[in-house]
Amino acid sequence: MSSSPEFREIVVELDDGGRVRAVQLGQLVYVQGLLPAVAVGAPLSMQLNSVLERMRLVIVAASSGSDARNECLDATGGGSDSASRGLDVVARVTFRMREVTDRSVLNDVWRTWFPDPQNRPPHKYVPVEVPGGYDVAVDALAVLGTERRTLEIAGVRHRDPMSMGALLGNLVFSSRLFAAQTSPRRQFAVLLDQARALMADAGGDLDELTQVTVFAPTPESAATMTQLCHERWTLAPTPPAVHVLVADLGGSAAPRMEIIGVLGDRSRTAARVRDGL
Repeated sequence: MSSSPEFREIVVELDDGGRVRAVQLGQLVYVQGLLPAVAVGAPLSMQLNSVLERMRLVIVAASSGSDARNECLDATGGGSDSASRGLDVVARVTFRMREVTDRSVLNDVWRTWFPDPQNRPPHKYVPVEVPGGYDVAVDALAVLGTERRTLEIAGVRHRDPMSMGALLGNLVFSSRLFAAQTSPRRQFAVLLDQARALMADAGGDLDELTQVTVFAPTPESAATMTQLCHERWTLAPTPPAVHVLVADLGGSAAPRMEIIGVLGDRSRTAARVRDGL
């Protein structure tokens, strides 16, 4: 990414009128709060396909370098060729869902949009109240001018059809890293080992992390994770931004972690050289 990246708003005229759908800073595009283009109360599969098609149209508009009028949305969406639909630049997708207990519909739709298990971006789901009475809204990150490479961690796979992480250009994004250890300190150590393995698969290391987010199921576990993060990074010359959130994500009650990294971050490289690391 350039030293003085371009910033612009992406205005796309969809069925509910033209307005800002995303912001672009250099190659990075952030899409926020897209809602489906189907009737409230439509089946979840239709809402998911519709909102993913909206996401695709916004990313294509950003890739084209112009704010363009798009054709009306196909509410059923879907397809099998993500490259031809402009989705190989997608880095991560966040589904904001009214209900996350039954993910089978989401998993089925996701497979149709990203049918190749070796070329799926990370995604996550968070339980929130969705505006307008819908069941889902979408946020997404994309890196223009790149092509996604899926990252792996030996011996660790999600049960849902998502990758552990993705590399786009020099940017690394993870899905939620997970483990099931009884000791909070051991849990944190295993999550860090997974983050290290993911960064190594991308060609980097933990010193190139720029953001760490920990999801803890209770305030007590959040306090413990905050302390462990402080111990790990308090003396680091260029520590990542750390966020510890209390969130009930269902399934395991153990804390989980997400990371973002920038490979070849010059400030971090300079700090390691300066400190003889």
